[in-house]
Amino acid sequence: MGGAVDCRSGGGKGIEERRALPANELNHRVKNTLVVVQSLTRR
Repeated sequence: MGGAVDCRSGGGKGIEERRALPANELNHRVKNTLVVVQSLTRR
């Protein structure tokens, strides 16, 4: 069923994209947290 994957093929995401992913996720979470805080302070 499964087979080996050659990670050296050059295809797929580059190192820059893999490094940016955690930063983008953190940015998204911070924005979501700020939206929650803003909604709580408007009550």
